[in-house]
Amino acid sequence: MVHLWHREVMHWKRAQKGRNKLRRSLTSRQFEQFVATERGMLVRLAMNILHHPEDADDAVAEALCKAWERREQLRSPDKMRSWVAKITVNTALSMIQKRKREELVESMDDYPTNEASGYPHSGIWHEIESLAEQDRTLVYLYYIYGFSQKEISAILNIPTGTVKSRLYTVRQKLKNCR
Repeated sequence: MVHLWHREVMHWKRAQKGRNKLRRSLTSRQFEQFVATERGMLVRLAMNILHHPEDADDAVAEALCKAWERREQLRSPDKMRSWVAKITVNTALSMIQKRKREELVESMDDYPTNEASGYPHSGIWHEIESLAEQDRTLVYLYYIYGFSQKEISAILNIPTGTVKSRLYTVRQKLKNCR
């Protein structure tokens, strides 16, 4: 019994050592570089959820603060993009939950039209905008931002199989709208 306890303590110490090493390895300069390269993607991601530029900026700012404060929770630096995207999505969804339903509907009027956003095939974009919030978020993450199904699974905290089936269902809906 003592041997088992000792092994658990040693495992915990090694894990802590690894976390401290990662915390030291993620410098403020590296974080600033990440923000400089990925902030635009994060704002667009939040914009696709919130439909209001100021709210999207607020969500990204809050998400980046959370990411910096919780950087020790990042287990692998190569997963930073999807980790921060997940924080951004969760922050944006929390902002929606805090709003009254009427405010959300009013804010949708401020979202740029398909023609103004420069997207080709505005008809399909109109159909995407009419999808349920979770389906629309899934479409943006997969087709626009290029996240893998596994990364989307982690970002939205749903099983990979659910991501696959929802993508299939969304594709079928969009095919039927042509």
